[in-house]
Amino acid sequence: MLPLTERDRELALLRERIDRLARDRRGGAVLVTGPPGVGKTALLEAAGDRAALAGVDIAGVAGREIEQTLALGVVERLIGPVVDARGAVAGGPTLAALADQGHDDHVRAASAISRLLEGLVAERPLVACVDDLQWADDESVEVLCWLLEEWAGEVPVLFVLGLRDGDATATVAERIGAAGADRLRPLPLSATGVGILLAGHGAAVDERTVRELRARTNGVPFFVVELARHLGGAGQADGIPATVQEAIGRRLAALDGDALATIRMLAVLDVAEPAVVAEAMARPLPTVEAAGQRLRHHGLLDDSGAFEHPLVREAIHAGIPPSTRTVLHGRAARALLARGDRRGAAVHALASAPTGDAAIVAALRAEAAAARRDGSAEHAIRLLRRAIEEPPGHEALAELFEELADLLIGLGHFDEAVAAARRLRGLDGDGRGTHAFRAELLEARALTASGRAALALPRLRRLLGDRQRSWAPEERLEAEALLTTAAAVTLPGFGGWTPAEITPYEEAFAVAPMLAWSTLGMRARYEYLVHGDRATVVDLSRRGLVPPADAAMSPIVTVHMSLGATGLVACGLPHEALALLSPELDRTRATCSRLAVALLLVGQATARFAVGDLRRCEEEVTEFRQLPGAPQWDTMMLPLLCQCLREQGRYDEAEAAVTAVLDDSDPQHRARARHAHGQLLLARGADHEALQTFDGIRADEQRDPALAVPHRTWRGGAALALLRLGRVDEARALAAEHLEHAAWWDAAPLIGEAHRVMGEVAGDPAIVERALPTLEQHGIHLELAHCLFAAGRLHRRAGRRSVAADRIDEALRIARRCGAHALVDAASSELAVLRSRPQPLAFSGLDALTAAERRVARLAVEGLTSERIAGTLFVSRRTVENHLGRAYRKLDVAGREELRARLAEGAFVDAGGRS
Repeated sequence: MLPLTERDRELALLRERIDRLARDRRGGAVLVTGPPGVGKTALLEAAGDRAALAGVDIAGVAGREIEQTLALGVVERLIGPVVDARGAVAGGPTLAALADQGHDDHVRAASAISRLLEGLVAERPLVACVDDLQWADDESVEVLCWLLEEWAGEVPVLFVLGLRDGDATATVAERIGAAGADRLRPLPLSATGVGILLAGHGAAVDERTVRELRARTNGVPFFVVELARHLGGAGQADGIPATVQEAIGRRLAALDGDALATIRMLAVLDVAEPAVVAEAMARPLPTVEAAGQRLRHHGLLDDSGAFEHPLVREAIHAGIPPSTRTVLHGRAARALLARGDRRGAAVHALASAPTGDAAIVAALRAEAAAARRDGSAEHAIRLLRRAIEEPPGHEALAELFEELADLLIGLGHFDEAVAAARRLRGLDGDGRGTHAFRAELLEARALTASGRAALALPRLRRLLGDRQRSWAPEERLEAEALLTTAAAVTLPGFGGWTPAEITPYEEAFAVAPMLAWSTLGMRARYEYLVHGDRATVVDLSRRGLVPPADAAMSPIVTVHMSLGATGLVACGLPHEALALLSPELDRTRATCSRLAVALLLVGQATARFAVGDLRRCEEEVTEFRQLPGAPQWDTMMLPLLCQCLREQGRYDEAEAAVTAVLDDSDPQHRARARHAHGQLLLARGADHEALQTFDGIRADEQRDPALAVPHRTWRGGAALALLRLGRVDEARALAAEHLEHAAWWDAAPLIGEAHRVMGEVAGDPAIVERALPTLEQHGIHLELAHCLFAAGRLHRRAGRRSVAADRIDEALRIARRCGAHALVDAASSELAVLRSRPQPLAFSGLDALTAAERRVARLAVEGLTSERIAGTLFVSRRTVENHLGRAYRKLDVAGREELRARLAEGAFVDAGGRS
């Protein structure tokens, strides 16, 4: 271990924290950061020594670069010895159960670890040291951060963590620091410290040499020690300091053949167990143990048989010729496999050359399946590709190609998935066997998932129409299920799909329940658009949101779950959709299928908006758009994002979001975008433009009735635009039509909107208030807030100020909870008017302005256009211009510049008390 020179401050903090742990059972964390060689490991070892003196237990582990993609590897190695030493807690989770939980959900794993460790440290505190945290797997880091935040020092466990500097580790350091960890950053040694360290290693040097060595090593203790031994050069080579490479190279040159072979195998294995090393080298155990003694003598290994410092192992590993390193990794893989370490064998197999070993293929394949369960998709793909290279037998090779293509589709690597499927097809000479059939389905899945379902449909129809093919029942149902999935995302008109193309549901369910289930969402969508039978849509959507118990989350499954969710939302049951969808989305996030997550996010974000959870709706739309490899289906989410931003009053952002979709080639996407844009124009007070947009939607629906959907109609927006433009009779006719349509479809959000529009057109708050019980019962919070606000304004106009204030105050409360800032501002302004005191009658000057004229004038001098003022106050642009005109006459000004000066002279105060 390196002498701890100039480390008094660091040692004092560690002593204080460990003594507090032993005395007060108060845990916490100490994070030691710095560059390689600065002495982080030495401080962690000092912490272990102090823990032993204080009478507390110690557990220690170091991250391994070769295991970075192995989920929860560091956590399992850290707590495993503690469990072995103390035994499982009675009634608590076992380590095996903990690992199984980690495969599905890292938060659940962290919770299980918390319960396990709290039981184990009930009698005796624990110091847990994790060195080289920069090489820990992401899942282990997540678990450690969760424990630090959850425990907050209340559990008697002190984590002492060593973390190497680097861009990739900065976020980890910030998170651990934010969780309350003490930060230690050992500084480089001063010239005096370098001299002390050199003298301690027997190097007699003068003051000038000390200064030179300080400059060449930057005061890094490990470099100083190496230079003290061999006075090598400074610099960098392949990421390993040249001083270390040169110094260790000299020491390696002094070794005999057995010792050199042993140290190289140790560097490859990164395991300090002599028996494993001996098996990998095919040498007798005594020979390896004797070599280990000589290696300790040369200062390469410590007393436990581990490397003296991680940089020693890195330098030796880097110095092994690539061809030799490949051979050694192969031997390590076979040795670990013989000892039952499948995971370690697979890791080393990745770095070895293919030998046609069936046992290695089996290990790689099994580890790929485990990695997939862990959510380590990229690692699973590496393992499968390496297994294919081995190569396996014919049937195993076919299965590997299919597994690889399936994983690649889930990650959004569609072209690579198609390439894997074509290699699978090549295994059938005549192109008509089982492998060709599986390949055809995989290619169709990749096309569908990549947004090219229109290309997949004719291929699947040709396949299903092949009369020369002898179909197994499940094969045909699988092809039909995929045809249904492709049709679900093909617009317009779902590629002409009808239920007549597939086996009747009950008949299919008797053969293959999972495949039958995967058609329910599309059957619901068909009923929704073609027959308009809401009860049937609700029934099919509910069933389509609950997959069979043994169903694994995949893009195929989640397409139909998303269809079920949007079906329930369209039927006015968004809370029910969320209750069924949210747990599946959380479970799917823990898997390796980004595409599956993306598809579920479509349904969930839609339901979030429907209930008025605008913040989480925007978060989930953003998550969808940022998913690596997510399908190119932005056009599905941008209209929803526009609506969400509009309700938040972020009109410019909403405009930017929807503009790209207004001219989309797909009529359904274009219709959704134009509807969202019409509502945005209405909110901004651009009534003429809004009416033109809604008229355009009406014309499109007359040309193509398939574009008309029951839960989304242009009539309400058009009626409000007509009302603001003074075309009251036309507005009343459309509002009545809208109300009749809403009564037919019987969905709460549509009922609320229709009554709100009709009430505003008729000037009757009672009409609006008829919808309030329905909205409250179904939890449609955002529309409820809009209805309450509309009713309040109508009551105010009728002179019922107290009732108006109650309605608007409730609307304000709900709007704040929803994050509907545009409605919050409008409701706040209305309440300010309602609660202002009447002023003495005046006919000119500031006192003559009404509350409404004051609000409009204030916004005008703040620089808002008439259109923006109309959107802010939920009135028409004509109303804004009328208020401004009257304000100009009363104040005797000719325009906004004079208005600004006139208001400034009078220290203008609006009805809400703001100057």
